[in-house]
Amino acid sequence: ASTPTQAPSPIQGSGTGYINASSLDIVTASSVILTGSNSITTLGSVNVGNLTLDDNAPLTIAGPFTATSASLTDTSAGGFDITGAVSATGSLSLDANAGTISNSGSGTGYINASSLDIVTASSVILTGSNSITTLGSISWRTRHVGRQSALT
Repeated sequence: ASTPTQAPSPIQGSGTGYINASSLDIVTASSVILTGSNSITTLGSVNVGNLTLDDNAPLTIAGPFTATSASLTDTSAGGFDITGAVSATGSLSLDANAGTISNSGSGTGYINASSLDIVTASSVILTGSNSITTLGSISWRTRHVGRQSALT
């Protein structure tokens, strides 16, 4: 079942607090910080200012995902499968902990971000209609990046 969360003020969970859900929607929030031992399988509709998420399960980002900035960490090393639209007007940081970051299997997933950091990943396959202005810090072994706009 999807777990919708709507809050105008910050949402924060850390320490021993965690979310265990097959799907999580974050309808509206200025700031979301979920750094506990979360186990979320799918991020559905997300509309936030700033998002920090630590997740202990392979994560599908189904979207639409909209944020000013976002930092997503997969502590399970299962990686990220981007099957929907992911937009960050500021920075987007993905840490797959030696897992794979991909949007190649869905055919519809893409990243639209001013800046993309890839902290650790064994493989990065971004062949969707990506629009990434700046690649920031990058640490991966195998990469395939398709893009629609100029890259700096």
